[in-house]
Amino acid sequence: YCRSCLRLVSEIVNTMFNKRTCCLLLGVTDRDLSCVVSSLVQLMCDSHYRTITGLESLVQKEWIAMGHPFTSRSGLVTEDSTEDDEGNLIFWRYTDCTREVE
Repeated sequence: YCRSCLRLVSEIVNTMFNKRTCCLLLGVTDRDLSCVVSSLVQLMCDSHYRTITGLESLVQKEWIAMGHPFTSRSGLVTEDSTEDDEGNLIFWRYTDCTREVE
């Protein structure tokens, strides 16, 4: 998962910089993946987001403000999560990807 996300993000970042263009993410079927990709692109493009303060603001902006259901997906507050396992792991997978970004 991490490798495929980072490959996609790398292609987006290269396209943005080499062609000096913008990118529009359309996540009609997978809103979670759009959140991951958007966050990782910003992390790779802006060194501010590679600081503790920047990472906090990125999570606030892209995850919390966009309504990511941390409570129902973490399994920490309720044991009977209605989300599938893939959805439950999405934020943890994002954090794994951030660890891979140098």
